[in-house]
Amino acid sequence: MPQWAYVWRELLLRRRRTGVNVSLVALAVGFFLVLTLLSGAFQAAFRAPLNDVGASLTLQRAGDVPQEMKGPVLPCSLAPISGSEVQSVKRLPGVISVSSALLFWDFAPDTFRIVAGFDPAAPAGFSLLGKVLTQGRFLQPGDRRQVVLETAYARELKLKSGDQLDLHGREFTVVGLVDSSRLSQLTAAQVYMPLAEARALAAASPGVTAVHHLGEADVNLIFISVVRDKIPQVSHGIKAFLGKKVTVTGPESFQRAIGGLLAATDRFGLVAAVLSLLATALLVMRTAAANLRERKAEVAIMKAVGWTRGDILRQLTAETLVQTLAGGLAGIVAALAGAWLASWITIPIPLPWDLSPRPHFLPGGGAQLFREVHLQPVLDPVYFLLALAATLLLGSMAAWMAVRAVARLKPSEALSHA
Repeated sequence: MPQWAYVWRELLLRRRRTGVNVSLVALAVGFFLVLTLLSGAFQAAFRAPLNDVGASLTLQRAGDVPQEMKGPVLPCSLAPISGSEVQSVKRLPGVISVSSALLFWDFAPDTFRIVAGFDPAAPAGFSLLGKVLTQGRFLQPGDRRQVVLETAYARELKLKSGDQLDLHGREFTVVGLVDSSRLSQLTAAQVYMPLAEARALAAASPGVTAVHHLGEADVNLIFISVVRDKIPQVSHGIKAFLGKKVTVTGPESFQRAIGGLLAATDRFGLVAAVLSLLATALLVMRTAAANLRERKAEVAIMKAVGWTRGDILRQLTAETLVQTLAGGLAGIVAALAGAWLASWITIPIPLPWDLSPRPHFLPGGGAQLFREVHLQPVLDPVYFLLALAATLLLGSMAAWMAVRAVARLKPSEALSHA
């Protein structure tokens, strides 16, 4: 067993050397943990826009521009996807659920509106707007000729629950109002209705039929929930069998859109953290070796008064481990402080126009939309325990390698160093 009183006295009397070693370890552990936590926080931020609507991926297909902006038309980024293609997506390994919708622009004589049709029982997409209901009730399976309106649009038309809305000669009852801004800009529309009703309106419009064939089971916007580690495979699989015109949007899409330093930090953060830990391990080893060389005279006296090589090895290793443990704990405290500071950072995630299309010629139609995301580092105890364990292991190795050479001094050599 090492003599702990000797250990504490040595560390306290050599404050400068102890402080340098503890600081080096704290810097390594803190840097490693902060970069690891930031990498996880960025990944969560890139998932946030789709998490808002309960999806991992969205699927849509590019098509032709409407010939005339009159009545219901399909945006050029939302061409029809057939029912059989939807079923093929459902069968891909890793897919949990698929929620389909049909979205179209409606250029009425006196107003412009975006209409979204969907299944109210779907697990993702527009069906989640029921969480942000401001008046009345939300759509239910089996509803016919009933709609929910965006609150701002209802205010503009001076409509409320129970009123009637005319859509191209068809009367719909307003059953509720929602505020989509409290959920996601990806679900922003003015009129929400059952999928079958929206499909019937679009299929009867010359503005749609002149450009597209809209089948009985066709949709044009799909929200896909996927097992997290299968997202890249599902994305590639969809593109493989649906062709180049489809757009699959996932976390990587937002990562590419944001670009620059944030994406680089996320992509290379863990690599940089590991390299920093290894580099600091080398510094600790070098520092330990230098310190022990300075203490040859002390080691020589220890051997001269009867300390065995094992005694010296245990004693000096204990000193190194105490410094390493102190540095590791200080690094964890620094990382916690860094995580708290990072939680105050807000980053704007650009939303692709294709996901929430607006006519460019209308006011604000071409404006870039953003999802403001607060970074939320996940304080997983596993990361802290691994960092501390790795630090202690590296510290032990550094001490053992440095002590071995010094502890080989013979008593006759010891007196010459004393």
